[in-house]
Amino acid sequence: MLRKLGVLILGFLLLVKYGFGSYEEAYRLYVNNDISGAVYVVTQDISKGIKDKRSYVLLIDIYVEKLKDYKRALEVTMEALRYFPESKKELVLKLSKVYYLLGNYNNVSKILENYNEEFPGDPNALNLLGLIHFKESRYHKAVVAFKSALAFGYDKSDIYKNLGIALEKIGDYHESLKMLSKYYNTTRDIDIVSHIINISTIIGVDYSKYLSLKEKVEKEQAIKQNIVPIKPQPVSQNSSKKQLPVTQNPVVSDLEENRDSSQQGELQGNIENSSEEVKPQNIVTNYE
Repeated sequence: MLRKLGVLILGFLLLVKYGFGSYEEAYRLYVNNDISGAVYVVTQDISKGIKDKRSYVLLIDIYVEKLKDYKRALEVTMEALRYFPESKKELVLKLSKVYYLLGNYNNVSKILENYNEEFPGDPNALNLLGLIHFKESRYHKAVVAFKSALAFGYDKSDIYKNLGIALEKIGDYHESLKMLSKYYNTTRDIDIVSHIINISTIIGVDYSKYLSLKEKVEKEQAIKQNIVPIKPQPVSQNSSKKQLPVTQNPVVSDLEENRDSSQQGELQGNIENSSEEVKPQNIVTNYE
């Protein structure tokens, strides 16, 4: 009897906290890729005054990851911060990411500086701060931020590429090569191989295994496309005139991909239906 009473009390408390909302239904629709249905259910709850933090977080993620509607994501995030101050840590980090995707880097810097003072050691915040420093050409600060993110447990492979490219910008080619090689060994991302070869050429390190790999991949790609490949001329390691590498863009997990997709959608006038991947602009280029 007491156990049943306890269950009823718990259920009542949950209803008081979350209202008579439909988060579970919205989440079910979301995981089944019915994005429009999930948005409809959540926005209906919000319009009825039902305040469920889970629904707000789900809606923010949908606007960011699926619909690329960062302005609407910003509005929902600001509203969530007003209603759920107890979840400030989670929501402020989401806010900084939305501002990043909107290209408002000044706001991101200010938010993250305060965030790191209040919640020190957050690896996701430190990685994002490193990307902001890189975009603002503060390469030494970017290196410090990326190293800090790694030290505090940032476990996504993009940190090695981010740090490697930042190290290259300050002329630390040996450490840069270590990070980029680790990134390749972790991801097998063939796009980084040319970059590794160029840095190896600068510091006089043997890059033959990477050159062979690059030629093999190019040959396979050419066969798939029915193109006769032109055999590349290897760069002489004894050449007195070193060629500086072409800087590739750091990655931000899914963040930069989201931002660039949004830019493409605006140009085409169709954000939701845009599927073509756009390469990052400028020099620099992903949450939870």
